[in-house]
Amino acid sequence: MDSITRHPLLREQVLHILRDEILTRRPVGGSMPTELDLARQLKVSRKTVRAAYAVLEEEGLVERRRRLGTVIIAKTPRSKKTGEVGLVFFSSAETMFLVPFYARMVGEICSRGSAATFYVRLLTHDSSRREFRFDWQEHAARLEEAMAALAVGVYKPQALQSLAQRMPTVAIDTGGPFEFCDSVAADDFEAGRLAAQHLLDLGHRRIGFIGHWASGPGTMIDPAHLRRYEGYLAAMQQAGLWVGEDLQFEAQASTQAAYRAVAGALQQPDAPTAFVAVDDMMALAGIDAALAQGRRVPQDVSFAGIGDAMPSSATIRLTTVALGPEAIGRAGVDVLQRRLADPASPFTHHVVPVKLIERDTTASPAW
Repeated sequence: MDSITRHPLLREQVLHILRDEILTRRPVGGSMPTELDLARQLKVSRKTVRAAYAVLEEEGLVERRRRLGTVIIAKTPRSKKTGEVGLVFFSSAETMFLVPFYARMVGEICSRGSAATFYVRLLTHDSSRREFRFDWQEHAARLEEAMAALAVGVYKPQALQSLAQRMPTVAIDTGGPFEFCDSVAADDFEAGRLAAQHLLDLGHRRIGFIGHWASGPGTMIDPAHLRRYEGYLAAMQQAGLWVGEDLQFEAQASTQAAYRAVAGALQQPDAPTAFVAVDDMMALAGIDAALAQGRRVPQDVSFAGIGDAMPSSATIRLTTVALGPEAIGRAGVDVLQRRLADPASPFTHHVVPVKLIERDTTASPAW
Protein backbone atom coordinates (compact mmCIF):
# COMPACT_ATOMS: atom_id res chain seq x y z
CA MET A 1 0.00 0.00 0.00
CA ASP A 2 1.30 3.47 -0.88
CA SER A 3 2.64 5.96 1.67
CA ILE A 4 1.05 9.31 2.50
CA THR A 5 2.26 12.89 2.73
CA ARG A 6 0.73 15.85 4.59
CA HIS A 7 -0.75 17.60 1.55
CA PRO A 8 -3.35 17.82 0.14
CA LEU A 9 -6.19 17.04 2.55
CA LEU A 10 -5.38 13.85 4.47
CA ARG A 11 -8.74 12.20 3.95
CA GLU A 12 -8.52 12.69 0.18
CA GLN A 13 -5.06 11.11 0.14
CA VAL A 14 -6.32 8.15 2.16
CA LEU A 15 -9.29 7.83 -0.20
CA HIS A 16 -6.99 7.85 -3.23
CA ILE A 17 -4.82 5.12 -1.73
CA LEU A 18 -7.80 2.95 -0.73
CA ARG A 19 -9.54 3.30 -4.09
CA ASP A 20 -6.33 2.26 -5.84
CA GLU A 21 -5.97 -0.67 -3.43
CA ILE A 22 -9.52 -1.80 -4.22
CA LEU A 23 -9.17 -1.34 -7.97
CA THR A 24 -5.76 -2.94 -8.54
CA ARG A 25 -4.73 -5.12 -5.63
CA ARG A 26 -7.64 -6.66 -3.72
CA PRO A 27 -10.47 -8.90 -4.96
CA VAL A 28 -14.16 -8.24 -4.60
CA GLY A 29 -15.16 -10.05 -1.41
CA GLY A 30 -11.76 -9.47 0.18
CA SER A 31 -11.31 -7.60 3.44
CA MET A 32 -9.72 -4.20 3.92
CA PRO A 33 -7.38 -3.39 6.84
CA THR A 34 -8.90 -2.40 10.16
CA GLU A 35 -9.09 1.27 11.06
CA LEU A 36 -6.34 0.83 13.64
CA ASP A 37 -3.99 -1.05 11.32
CA LEU A 38 -4.52 1.41 8.50
CA ALA A 39 -4.01 4.42 10.77
CA ARG A 40 -0.71 2.98 11.96
CA GLN A 41 0.42 2.10 8.45
CA LEU A 42 -0.40 5.51 6.96
CA LYS A 43 0.49 7.44 10.13
CA VAL A 44 -2.84 9.23 10.31
CA SER A 45 -5.59 9.31 12.94
CA ARG A 46 -8.30 6.66 13.17
CA LYS A 47 -10.80 9.51 12.69
CA THR A 48 -9.31 10.20 9.24
CA VAL A 49 -9.44 6.52 8.30
CA ARG A 50 -13.01 6.22 9.58
CA ALA A 51 -14.06 9.21 7.46
CA ALA A 52 -12.42 7.70 4.36
CA TYR A 53 -14.14 4.36 4.89
CA ALA A 54 -17.47 6.18 5.32
CA VAL A 55 -17.02 7.76 1.87
CA LEU A 56 -16.13 4.39 0.32
CA GLU A 57 -19.22 2.85 1.92
CA GLU A 58 -21.39 5.67 0.57
CA GLU A 59 -19.95 5.06 -2.90
CA GLY A 60 -20.85 1.39 -2.62
CA LEU A 61 -17.28 0.12 -2.80
CA VAL A 62 -17.15 -1.43 0.68
CA GLU A 63 -19.55 -2.65 3.33
CA ARG A 64 -19.05 -3.04 7.07
CA ARG A 65 -19.97 -6.58 8.16
CA ARG A 66 -20.12 -8.09 11.60
CA ARG A 67 -17.17 -10.43 12.26
CA LEU A 68 -15.77 -9.84 8.77
CA GLY A 69 -14.83 -6.17 9.06
CA THR A 70 -14.77 -3.92 5.97
CA VAL A 71 -15.46 -6.03 2.87
CA ILE A 72 -15.02 -4.96 -0.77
CA ILE A 73 -18.32 -5.31 -2.66
CA ALA A 74 -17.53 -3.47 -5.92
CA LYS A 75 -14.63 -2.12 -7.96
CA THR A 76 -16.15 1.11 -9.24
CA PRO A 77 -18.13 3.76 -7.30
CA ARG A 78 -21.88 3.53 -7.67
CA SER A 79 -22.11 7.19 -8.71
CA LYS A 80 -20.14 6.39 -11.89
CA LYS A 81 -22.36 3.50 -12.96
CA THR A 82 -25.42 3.52 -15.19
CA GLY A 83 -27.26 0.99 -13.03
CA GLU A 84 -26.96 -1.41 -10.12
CA VAL A 85 -27.07 -5.18 -10.62
CA GLY A 86 -27.56 -7.42 -7.61
CA LEU A 87 -25.42 -10.57 -7.63
CA VAL A 88 -27.41 -12.93 -5.41
CA PHE A 89 -25.22 -15.81 -4.28
CA PHE A 90 -26.73 -18.89 -2.61
CA SER A 91 -24.16 -19.24 0.15
CA SER A 92 -21.81 -17.26 2.35
CA ALA A 93 -19.00 -14.96 1.29
CA GLU A 94 -16.58 -17.62 2.56
CA THR A 95 -17.96 -20.14 0.06
CA MET A 96 -17.96 -17.58 -2.73
CA PHE A 97 -14.27 -16.83 -2.39
CA LEU A 98 -12.76 -19.96 -0.86
CA VAL A 99 -14.25 -22.43 -3.36
CA PRO A 100 -12.10 -21.95 -6.48
CA PHE A 101 -14.95 -22.57 -8.94
CA TYR A 102 -17.12 -19.79 -7.51
CA ALA A 103 -14.19 -17.45 -6.86
CA ARG A 104 -13.25 -17.60 -10.54
CA MET A 105 -16.84 -17.24 -11.73
CA VAL A 106 -17.69 -14.28 -9.48
CA GLY A 107 -14.39 -12.57 -10.25
CA GLU A 108 -15.18 -12.74 -13.96
CA ILE A 109 -18.72 -11.45 -13.39
CA CYS A 110 -17.42 -8.44 -11.48
CA SER A 111 -14.73 -7.72 -14.08
CA ARG A 112 -17.13 -8.11 -17.00
CA GLY A 113 -19.80 -6.10 -15.22
CA SER A 114 -17.42 -3.22 -14.57
CA ALA A 115 -16.45 -3.16 -18.24
CA ALA A 116 -20.17 -3.08 -19.12
CA THR A 117 -20.70 -0.10 -16.77
CA PHE A 118 -22.73 -2.11 -14.27
CA TYR A 119 -22.39 -1.55 -10.56
CA VAL A 120 -22.36 -5.20 -9.42
CA ARG A 121 -23.37 -5.50 -5.78
CA LEU A 122 -22.59 -8.76 -4.00
CA LEU A 123 -25.39 -10.21 -1.89
CA THR A 124 -24.26 -13.31 -0.01
CA HIS A 125 -26.26 -15.52 2.30
CA ASP A 126 -25.99 -15.29 6.08
CA SER A 127 -25.26 -18.90 7.11
CA SER A 128 -27.18 -18.40 10.37
CA ARG A 129 -30.43 -17.76 8.44
CA ARG A 130 -30.97 -21.11 6.79
CA GLU A 131 -34.58 -20.34 5.90
CA PHE A 132 -33.28 -18.13 3.08
CA ARG A 133 -30.68 -20.50 1.67
CA PHE A 134 -31.03 -21.11 -2.10
CA ASP A 135 -33.40 -18.13 -2.11
CA TRP A 136 -33.18 -14.33 -2.56
CA GLN A 137 -35.67 -13.05 0.02
CA GLU A 138 -32.92 -12.21 2.51
CA HIS A 139 -31.83 -9.48 0.09
CA ALA A 140 -35.26 -8.13 -0.87
CA ALA A 141 -34.66 -4.67 0.61
CA ARG A 142 -31.19 -4.38 -0.88
CA LEU A 143 -32.51 -5.27 -4.32
CA GLU A 144 -35.01 -2.40 -4.33
CA GLU A 145 -32.46 -0.10 -6.00
CA ALA A 146 -31.26 -2.72 -8.49
CA MET A 147 -32.23 -2.57 -12.15
CA ALA A 148 -31.48 -6.29 -12.65
CA ALA A 149 -30.22 -9.40 -10.90
CA LEU A 150 -27.76 -12.21 -11.50
CA ALA A 151 -28.87 -15.20 -9.42
CA VAL A 152 -26.14 -17.76 -8.72
CA GLY A 153 -27.47 -20.98 -7.19
CA VAL A 154 -31.04 -19.81 -6.45
CA TYR A 155 -32.33 -23.38 -6.66
CA LYS A 156 -35.99 -22.83 -5.77
CA PRO A 157 -37.85 -22.30 -9.07
CA GLN A 158 -40.69 -20.45 -7.35
CA ALA A 159 -38.22 -18.09 -5.68
CA LEU A 160 -36.39 -17.52 -8.96
CA GLN A 161 -39.67 -16.78 -10.72
CA SER A 162 -40.65 -14.34 -7.98
CA LEU A 163 -37.34 -12.51 -8.41
CA ALA A 164 -37.73 -12.46 -12.20
CA GLN A 165 -41.15 -10.84 -11.82
CA ARG A 166 -39.53 -7.90 -10.03
CA MET A 167 -36.66 -7.22 -12.46
CA PRO A 168 -34.71 -8.68 -15.40
CA THR A 169 -32.94 -11.76 -14.02
CA VAL A 170 -30.33 -14.16 -15.33
CA ALA A 171 -30.05 -17.50 -13.50
CA ILE A 172 -26.41 -18.63 -13.44
CA ASP A 173 -25.35 -22.18 -12.53
CA THR A 174 -28.95 -22.78 -11.52
CA GLY A 175 -30.32 -25.15 -14.12
CA GLY A 176 -32.66 -24.08 -16.90
CA PRO A 177 -34.12 -23.36 -19.32
CA PHE A 178 -36.91 -21.42 -17.63
CA GLU A 179 -40.09 -19.86 -18.97
CA PHE A 180 -39.68 -16.71 -16.89
CA CYS A 181 -36.00 -15.67 -17.15
CA ASP A 182 -32.74 -16.16 -19.02
CA SER A 183 -30.25 -18.73 -17.76
CA VAL A 184 -26.61 -19.74 -18.17
CA ALA A 185 -25.05 -23.04 -17.13
CA ALA A 186 -22.25 -25.40 -18.00
CA ASP A 187 -23.17 -28.47 -20.03
CA ASP A 188 -23.43 -30.57 -16.88
CA PHE A 189 -25.05 -33.53 -18.62
CA GLU A 190 -22.09 -33.70 -21.00
CA ALA A 191 -19.69 -33.34 -18.06
CA GLY A 192 -21.09 -36.46 -16.40
CA ARG A 193 -21.18 -38.33 -19.69
CA LEU A 194 -17.59 -37.37 -20.60
CA ALA A 195 -16.20 -38.48 -17.24
CA ALA A 196 -17.95 -41.85 -17.46
CA GLN A 197 -17.07 -42.34 -21.13
CA HIS A 198 -13.40 -41.69 -20.40
CA LEU A 199 -13.39 -44.51 -17.84
CA LEU A 200 -15.31 -46.78 -20.21
CA ASP A 201 -12.78 -46.11 -22.96
CA LEU A 202 -10.01 -47.16 -20.56
CA GLY A 203 -11.77 -50.51 -20.12
CA HIS A 204 -13.61 -50.03 -16.83
CA ARG A 205 -17.05 -51.59 -16.49
CA ARG A 206 -17.68 -51.38 -12.74
CA ILE A 207 -17.89 -47.58 -12.50
CA GLY A 208 -19.49 -46.05 -9.44
CA PHE A 209 -21.03 -42.58 -9.13
CA ILE A 210 -20.47 -40.45 -6.02
CA GLY A 211 -22.82 -37.53 -5.54
CA HIS A 212 -26.09 -36.07 -4.35
CA TRP A 213 -29.04 -36.49 -6.71
CA ALA A 214 -31.93 -37.77 -4.57
CA SER A 215 -34.12 -35.24 -2.78
CA GLY A 216 -35.43 -35.81 0.71
CA PRO A 217 -36.83 -33.94 3.72
CA GLY A 218 -34.89 -30.71 4.28
CA THR A 219 -32.60 -31.22 1.27
CA MET A 220 -32.16 -29.13 -1.86
CA ILE A 221 -30.75 -30.70 -5.02
CA ASP A 222 -28.27 -28.77 -7.12
CA PRO A 223 -29.67 -29.08 -10.68
CA ALA A 224 -26.10 -29.30 -12.00
CA HIS A 225 -25.43 -32.39 -9.86
CA LEU A 226 -28.59 -34.07 -11.12
CA ARG A 227 -27.63 -33.41 -14.74
CA ARG A 228 -24.11 -34.83 -14.17
CA TYR A 229 -25.67 -37.97 -12.71
CA GLU A 230 -27.97 -38.27 -15.74
CA GLY A 231 -24.96 -37.92 -18.07
CA TYR A 232 -23.15 -40.70 -16.23
CA LEU A 233 -26.21 -42.95 -16.52
CA ALA A 234 -26.51 -42.21 -20.26
CA ALA A 235 -22.90 -43.25 -20.90
CA MET A 236 -23.29 -46.44 -18.92
CA GLN A 237 -26.55 -47.33 -20.66
CA GLN A 238 -25.05 -46.58 -24.07
CA ALA A 239 -22.32 -49.10 -23.22
CA GLY A 240 -24.97 -51.67 -22.37
CA LEU A 241 -24.14 -51.68 -18.65
CA TRP A 242 -26.70 -51.95 -15.88
CA VAL A 243 -26.28 -49.45 -13.04
CA GLY A 244 -27.59 -50.97 -9.84
CA GLU A 245 -27.62 -49.65 -6.29
CA ASP A 246 -24.16 -51.14 -5.77
CA LEU A 247 -22.74 -48.51 -8.14
CA GLN A 248 -24.69 -45.47 -6.90
CA PHE A 249 -23.29 -43.79 -3.81
CA GLU A 250 -25.45 -41.03 -2.35
CA ALA A 251 -23.07 -38.64 -0.57
CA GLN A 252 -25.51 -35.94 0.62
CA ALA A 253 -23.28 -33.23 -0.87
CA SER A 254 -20.54 -33.70 1.75
CA THR A 255 -16.96 -34.89 1.46
CA GLN A 256 -17.29 -36.89 4.68
CA ALA A 257 -20.20 -38.84 3.18
CA ALA A 258 -18.20 -39.37 -0.01
CA TYR A 259 -15.29 -40.76 2.01
CA ARG A 260 -17.58 -43.20 3.84
CA ALA A 261 -19.32 -44.24 0.62
CA VAL A 262 -16.09 -45.10 -1.17
CA ALA A 263 -14.64 -46.83 1.90
CA GLY A 264 -17.71 -49.05 2.02
CA ALA A 265 -17.83 -49.62 -1.74
CA LEU A 266 -14.27 -50.90 -1.84
CA GLN A 267 -15.18 -53.58 0.71
CA GLN A 268 -17.74 -55.12 -1.66
CA PRO A 269 -16.83 -58.50 -3.22
CA ASP A 270 -17.28 -57.01 -6.67
CA ALA A 271 -15.99 -53.53 -5.87
CA PRO A 272 -15.97 -50.76 -8.49
CA THR A 273 -12.68 -50.31 -10.32
CA ALA A 274 -13.42 -46.64 -10.99
CA PHE A 275 -15.57 -43.76 -9.76
CA VAL A 276 -17.08 -40.63 -11.25
CA ALA A 277 -17.53 -37.96 -8.57
CA VAL A 278 -20.05 -35.17 -8.98
CA ASP A 279 -17.35 -32.61 -8.16
CA ASP A 280 -13.62 -32.47 -7.55
CA MET A 281 -13.82 -32.27 -3.76
CA MET A 282 -15.83 -35.50 -3.56
CA ALA A 283 -13.31 -37.13 -5.88
CA LEU A 284 -10.51 -36.11 -3.53
CA ALA A 285 -12.43 -37.52 -0.56
CA GLY A 286 -12.88 -40.80 -2.44
CA ILE A 287 -9.16 -40.93 -3.24
CA ASP A 288 -8.36 -40.40 0.45
CA ALA A 289 -10.65 -43.32 1.34
CA ALA A 290 -8.98 -45.58 -1.23
CA LEU A 291 -5.47 -44.68 -0.10
CA ALA A 292 -6.43 -45.29 3.54
CA GLN A 293 -7.27 -48.87 2.57
CA GLY A 294 -3.94 -49.35 0.85
CA ARG A 295 -5.37 -49.05 -2.67
CA ARG A 296 -3.19 -47.43 -5.31
CA VAL A 297 -4.61 -44.65 -7.48
CA PRO A 298 -4.91 -45.17 -10.41
CA GLN A 299 -3.29 -48.65 -10.54
CA ASP A 300 -5.99 -50.28 -8.36
CA VAL A 301 -8.86 -47.80 -8.65
CA SER A 302 -9.44 -44.73 -10.84
CA PHE A 303 -11.21 -41.47 -10.02
CA ALA A 304 -12.60 -38.73 -12.28
CA GLY A 305 -13.98 -35.46 -10.89
CA ILE A 306 -15.96 -32.63 -12.40
CA GLY A 307 -15.14 -28.93 -12.17
CA ASP A 308 -11.39 -28.47 -12.66
CA ALA A 309 -11.43 -26.19 -9.63
CA MET A 310 -8.96 -27.80 -7.26
CA PRO A 311 -7.71 -25.83 -4.26
CA SER A 312 -4.21 -24.43 -4.71
CA SER A 313 -2.99 -26.63 -1.83
CA ALA A 314 -3.94 -29.88 -3.63
CA THR A 315 -1.01 -32.09 -4.66
CA ILE A 316 -3.05 -34.64 -6.63
CA ARG A 317 -3.34 -34.12 -10.39
CA LEU A 318 -6.99 -35.10 -10.75
CA THR A 319 -8.55 -36.23 -14.00
CA THR A 320 -11.60 -34.00 -14.31
CA VAL A 321 -14.02 -32.22 -16.62
CA ALA A 322 -13.39 -28.47 -16.87
CA LEU A 323 -16.62 -26.46 -16.61
CA GLY A 324 -15.16 -23.03 -17.41
CA PRO A 325 -16.37 -20.82 -14.53
CA GLU A 326 -14.91 -17.73 -16.23
CA ALA A 327 -16.85 -18.52 -19.41
CA ILE A 328 -20.02 -18.98 -17.35
CA GLY A 329 -19.50 -15.61 -15.66
CA ARG A 330 -18.84 -13.82 -18.96
CA ALA A 331 -21.89 -15.41 -20.56
CA GLY A 332 -24.08 -14.36 -17.63
CA VAL A 333 -23.18 -10.69 -18.02
CA ASP A 334 -23.47 -10.86 -21.82
CA VAL A 335 -26.94 -12.40 -21.60
CA LEU A 336 -28.01 -9.71 -19.12
CA GLN A 337 -26.76 -6.97 -21.46
CA ARG A 338 -28.84 -8.42 -24.29
CA ARG A 339 -31.88 -8.66 -22.02
CA LEU A 340 -31.60 -5.01 -20.97
CA ALA A 341 -31.11 -3.93 -24.58
CA ASP A 342 -34.17 -5.90 -25.77
CA PRO A 343 -36.56 -6.53 -22.83
CA ALA A 344 -39.23 -8.12 -25.02
CA SER A 345 -37.02 -10.79 -26.63
CA PRO A 346 -37.67 -14.49 -25.87
CA PHE A 347 -35.87 -15.94 -22.87
CA THR A 348 -32.73 -17.91 -23.70
CA HIS A 349 -30.70 -20.69 -22.11
CA HIS A 350 -26.96 -20.43 -22.80
CA VAL A 351 -24.98 -23.67 -22.37
CA VAL A 352 -21.21 -23.39 -21.86
CA PRO A 353 -19.18 -26.26 -23.40
CA VAL A 354 -17.10 -28.52 -21.13
CA LYS A 355 -13.82 -30.34 -21.69
CA LEU A 356 -12.24 -33.53 -20.31
CA ILE A 357 -8.77 -33.05 -18.80
CA GLU A 358 -6.93 -36.35 -18.37
CA ARG A 359 -4.33 -36.32 -15.59
CA ASP A 360 -2.91 -38.84 -13.08
CA THR A 361 -5.92 -40.42 -11.34
CA THR A 362 -7.28 -42.59 -14.17
CA ALA A 363 -5.79 -45.62 -15.91
CA SER A 364 -6.90 -48.93 -17.41
CA PRO A 365 -8.06 -51.50 -14.85
CA ALA A 366 -5.38 -53.89 -13.56
CA TRP A 367 -7.07 -57.14 -14.59
